[in-house]
Amino acid sequence: MHPSCQTLGPAKHPDMAIDQSRLAEALRMQRAHIGVLLEHSERDAANLHIALAGVLRSVLCDGQWPTLVALARELSLDLRVWGPYPPQAADARPPGFAFNALTASAVPEFESHEMNIEEYLDAPIGAITLSSPGEARSRSVWYTPRQLIKWAANKEGPAHFDPKASTTFQSIGSSIVSAGSVTMIGQSGETPISENDNILQRMALIQIAQATLVLADQVLTKHAQGVA
Repeated sequence: MHPSCQTLGPAKHPDMAIDQSRLAEALRMQRAHIGVLLEHSERDAANLHIALAGVLRSVLCDGQWPTLVALARELSLDLRVWGPYPPQAADARPPGFAFNALTASAVPEFESHEMNIEEYLDAPIGAITLSSPGEARSRSVWYTPRQLIKWAANKEGPAHFDPKASTTFQSIGSSIVSAGSVTMIGQSGETPISENDNILQRMALIQIAQATLVLADQVLTKHAQGVA
């Protein structure tokens, strides 16, 4: 079952009342961190797309207080996102491989699918075929923004390091071999990517971060209007 597309109500946490101003301050700090990491001159050489996942984990995927999602709920603000597949695609059998140049956008894009932020986090953004030792047949699986963020943040070091890497995350990174330069082009402009290894991981996490900046500004503006 997918979350409703309707306007979101206040967050329900019976054991703790939330201080909206403190939540907004945390989001402002995280928004600044995302902006700095995206614009850093060594973003690609230093694999800062992985570092971005650490911030995105707290902003979007935290189990109790994902700052962006939680503050939007408190403000009854319905954040809209456009992705490559609709949420219900998760119920369909995944293809052996699926890739779309669009991963995330905070504005409508050609042939994209509109949904709210919570639907987006659990909607497919690609598919990969996995072969595991001992399995007679390979299997194809969808992967979602929430999974991609958590694999990067919890396995690769930004939030936690796990000596056992995620097989799916590694397979996504090695699924396409890119030669030459890569530039993402969208309504927000052009984003050159100087390193082309693990290109699907890089593109997806950078696009999610770019969309998150726009959504954070929407939420922080609404909060500021309420306290002015």
